[in-house]
Amino acid sequence: ERVGGIDKPTMQGSGVARFDGQPWWAETDYKETQELKVAQMELVVRQEAEVRTRRVGFGATKVEVPADLWTGHWESAAGDDDAKQAAAEGAGDDERELLEGVEFDAIMQELGFLLGSGRGETKEWWEAHRRLVALLRARPELAEKVLAMLLDPNLDRHVAANLAGAAGAAGTPAMQGVLVKVARTAYLDADRRAGALVALVQVHQPDLAVYQELYALVGDAQLDPRLRGASLYMLGAAAGRADADPQLIAQLLAYEETAIQAGLLDEYLAALGNTGLPVILPIVQQHLASTNPKVRAAAIDALRRLETPEALAILQQHATEDPAAQVRCEAFEALAEHDDAGVWAIYEEGLRDQSIKVREAVVRALGQRDGQQARTLLLQARDTDPSQQIRQLANKLLANN
Repeated sequence: ERVGGIDKPTMQGSGVARFDGQPWWAETDYKETQELKVAQMELVVRQEAEVRTRRVGFGATKVEVPADLWTGHWESAAGDDDAKQAAAEGAGDDERELLEGVEFDAIMQELGFLLGSGRGETKEWWEAHRRLVALLRARPELAEKVLAMLLDPNLDRHVAANLAGAAGAAGTPAMQGVLVKVARTAYLDADRRAGALVALVQVHQPDLAVYQELYALVGDAQLDPRLRGASLYMLGAAAGRADADPQLIAQLLAYEETAIQAGLLDEYLAALGNTGLPVILPIVQQHLASTNPKVRAAAIDALRRLETPEALAILQQHATEDPAAQVRCEAFEALAEHDDAGVWAIYEEGLRDQSIKVREAVVRALGQRDGQQARTLLLQARDTDPSQQIRQLANKLLANN
């Protein structure tokens, strides 16, 4: 799922992610960094669930998170079985055990100490954070206290990131409301507000009334574009949740013209892509006919999570036939997220593309695929591509595969 651009550490979820936007964030090396962070937190994530980043305007980072990263590989992430059960039944035995003797002020002191002493991703931090998530889930009356802390502009940014992430992982309607109120508070800095929005990506059961408030942020022309975009991204993510109110997707589909008039078409198409729902296809197809390659690229990107034959056919066609290299690149990047055996001829044709950018996109896509066919094509790129840059990239991916 796409989430808003973050420049500083702004969200630490319950094992979900920490979006730092550090200078080393790049497609060429972030996979190794992500695996390192995962190892430090004693979690397991499949190799293909890497996070790819691309720089966008205002010095921000747009983050692409594959759908399966949020559906079973991270504890307490949206779609996680434990989180679903907790949302449906309340605290189970494990959470009740975590909550024994736990007080909010004491746990916040512990987290503050761990963060202040540079121990923010240790086993001690992880255990404290889990207790905080369980506490916020079990005691919705803490929402007022959490909100007061997050509205304090002097609160340490790392502590604020942890608290916002825990509220999102707790996922209750009360905590969802806290995060949206933080996002809508004008006197807070943009990073605090964006972090609150990003934390919502963990919510399994979005509250319709709370999420409708995000449209006020999207429609505020004076607002930092990052916040407007992140609000749309979260609306799309929420609309695609299995237990989401049908009104969420209906309202998002109806927002097309408003988004165009507001100059947010790219963000709107990314939000549609976050839903992963086939119902978005008619709107996306309209924009694939645009004469503007930037619009076509955004429309192609919206199909990255759409697992239908129609979507796959569109991606294959634009990967090889679109006149704009930018669009062909986007199509190959989206194809990398589709596990279909019929795309190998498309990849092979892409390796002969005249654009070095397109060939690079193809090689990166092959690097995310398993099996001998992917390896054979990577060997071909390593041995025959006229660009040294592409040959070196293929060689690196072969070594990592």
